[in-house]
Amino acid sequence: MKWYLRIEYSKGYHKFKNKKYRCVYPLCHMILQGACVATFCALISFLYSNISCAGGPLNTAFGRSVVYQELSLPLAYRVDQGNLGTLSNAQATALVDSCFAVWQAVPTARISFVNEGYLSEDVAGSNVFSYFNDADGLNPILFDSDGSMVDAVFGIGAKDSVIGFAGSDVDQATGYYTEGIAVINGRFSEVFSYEQFKATFVHEFGHFIGLDHCQINTPYAGDGDTANDIYLPTMFPTATDDDTSLSTLNPDDEAALTLLYPQSPAIVDAAYGQIKGSVKWHTGLPVLGANIVAVKVGDEMMSRFSSVSDYFQQDTGAFEMLVTPGTYRLYIEPITRSFTGGSRVGPYAQTLLSPSFIKPVKTTFYNTELPVGTGDTVQNIIITARPSRASTLCPAELLLGTTAQATGVLRQFRDSVLAATPLGRRYILLYQTYSPEINSLLMRNAAVRRLCRSVLRVFARELQTIMGNPEAGISPKLQQEIHVLCQTIGAASPTLRTVLNIINHNGDLSTMLSQLIKAAPLHANTSTVE
Repeated sequence: MKWYLRIEYSKGYHKFKNKKYRCVYPLCHMILQGACVATFCALISFLYSNISCAGGPLNTAFGRSVVYQELSLPLAYRVDQGNLGTLSNAQATALVDSCFAVWQAVPTARISFVNEGYLSEDVAGSNVFSYFNDADGLNPILFDSDGSMVDAVFGIGAKDSVIGFAGSDVDQATGYYTEGIAVINGRFSEVFSYEQFKATFVHEFGHFIGLDHCQINTPYAGDGDTANDIYLPTMFPTATDDDTSLSTLNPDDEAALTLLYPQSPAIVDAAYGQIKGSVKWHTGLPVLGANIVAVKVGDEMMSRFSSVSDYFQQDTGAFEMLVTPGTYRLYIEPITRSFTGGSRVGPYAQTLLSPSFIKPVKTTFYNTELPVGTGDTVQNIIITARPSRASTLCPAELLLGTTAQATGVLRQFRDSVLAATPLGRRYILLYQTYSPEINSLLMRNAAVRRLCRSVLRVFARELQTIMGNPEAGISPKLQQEIHVLCQTIGAASPTLRTVLNIINHNGDLSTMLSQLIKAAPLHANTSTVE
C-alpha cells in the first residue's frame, strides 16, 4: 500500500494573502525529524513503478485512472472530536461536510460520501501516526487545533506554513484507492475566513478522491483583479487573488470528476460529448505533457475543458476530455513553467528536466472548429505540435565557430554518445531549449563570453581523451574552472541558474561522462575531428 498526500502551504503565517500556493509532495521526500522518521517513511513511501501522477486523474495505474472502486461508495469518513483552532467542533464538522458535498452535488458523477460520526478519540500530534493505517477503513478527517499534528509529520515549525494535507492510499496490486486521510491545521482559522478555508479544502478533497491540478485561464491568477477569479477552476494549482470563488466548481472540475466517476452512460451522454485525439510532433513522434484546451464558442471565459497529452503514460500522446454540447476551438499550449514539483500539472512536469519543459510545445490552434453534441464522440483528432522556441545558432558554434576542431569534438560527442542514450537525449533537448537564453547572455556579457570560450576549448580537448578512455576523467583544474563558470553564469542569469542547480544534482561530472560514454552502443572514435 502506498500513500499519496497533497500538502497545502502558506508562505507566511500572518501574511498568507497572495503568497499561498498549492503543492504536492511525496511525504517520504520531506525532511522529517525525531524518532518518527523510520515509522513514517515505512508507512508512506511514494515512488514505485506502476503508479504515476497525471493531469486530470491524480494517479494512473495499468493504463487507467486510479479511483475508489464502486463497492467503496459512498465513501464513509469519520471526523476528529476536537476543535479546529477558533472553530468549534460543530463548525469544523460542518465545514468538512460542506466541502465533500460540493463534489457529491455533481449530477453526472457517482461519487458520494457519508459522515459516519466521530473517531474514538481527540487526535493530536502524539497519536496522529496511528491513523496512517490503510486497514482500519476510517478515512479520518483530523482537526489539528494547535498545529501539533503538522509539526509531528513535517518537523517543528511546519505548523506555521502547512495549512493541511490530504490524500489516499493506493493498492499496488489492484491500482485502486483503499482509504484516505486529511489533516486541517486550525492555526490558520485565525487568518482565514470560513469561505477561504472551504475553498482550500474543496480543492484538497478533490485530491482525496483522485483529481489532479488543471491549467485553465492562468493569466487571471494573481493579476490583482478578484472579479475574474471565478473563471479559474477549483483544481487550479496555485493561489488566486481571492480563493473564495474556488469553492464553487467550474465546468472543467465537473467534467474531470465525471470522467473519473461516471454515472450511467445515459446520464453522462445526456450532458456531455467527448473529444479524443493525440498530439504529435511534425516528425510523428508523440508529444508528452502538453496541455490541451477546448474552448466553447460563445462562452469562452467559463466553458473551457482541458487534458494533458499522454496522461496515461502510454507513449502515444493521447488525450480525452468530456465537454458540454457546443462548438469548440481546440488548442495546445505548454505547461506553465511554475507548475512543477508540488504544483505540477500532468505526469511530465516533476522538474524543469521533465518532458513538459525540456521541449515545450508552441501554442497552436487546431485547424477547424469542432461541433460536439450530447452523446457524441469526436475522435481521431491529431494536433501537430512545433517546439515553442525557434531554432537558433548553437552556443558552442557562436563561441568557437562552426568549423573549429573543438566544435567538431563537441558535435561528435553529441551524435555518438548523447544521442545514443535516453539521458543523453534529455540533455540535448535541454540544451536546445535554453540555447536562446545562453546566446542572449553571451551576446550581452563579454566577461561570460570570454570565460565560456576558454573553458569550452579545454573541455573539448579533455572530452576527446575521455571518449577514448572513459576512466580518464576531467582534470581537477578543469573541474574548478567549470565550477567558477557555472557560478558566473548563475549570477548573470536566474533562468540558467535554476537549470544548472537541477543538473548539479545529477552528481560528479567525470562520473556522469563516463557513464554516458559506456552506455553508448559504440565508444566514439578518438581520431582528430576536423
